[in-house]
Amino acid sequence: MRALSLTAAVVFAMSAGPVLAGPSPESSPSAGTEAAFANSAEDVMTLWLRARERGDAEAMTGFYEKDGKHSTARTFAGHAEILPMFEHSLATVDSLILLDRHLVTQGDYAFETGVVRQQGVIEGQRLQLDAEYVAVLASQEDGTWLIRHLIGGNVKMGPVASD
Repeated sequence: MRALSLTAAVVFAMSAGPVLAGPSPESSPSAGTEAAFANSAEDVMTLWLRARERGDAEAMTGFYEKDGKHSTARTFAGHAEILPMFEHSLATVDSLILLDRHLVTQGDYAFETGVVRQQGVIEGQRLQLDAEYVAVLASQEDGTWLIRHLIGGNVKMGPVASD
């Protein structure tokens, strides 16, 4: 099996995340429609995953506040940086699931922790990445919820075992 270059591993890890996302309602009609229905912190992740399953990077980005952040191997700040990161992720990560999710809500904030598991092909090698995440969700003035900051870390990556 060929060794994965450090650069390829970092790019794959940067696109990781439960990475709950999407552009603001003002910048994307589909995201605006979905984000308008994220009336609880629990809804954000479910709707974000649906957008990811559709391959809709704009809707994924729309689940972040306009100046929201997504931090994995580096920090992506605002929709202008988050959108291309999700476009890259959709091109390289063919499977993404969230495991062991826990949500705590306190007033206008909610904190979700869990593990994101992703699989994809980098440099011809099929890899699986597991990373822990913390998502800081914030209630908006209109009563909807968006991601303020998603942080991923403690990444474990290796080849996918053959069946």
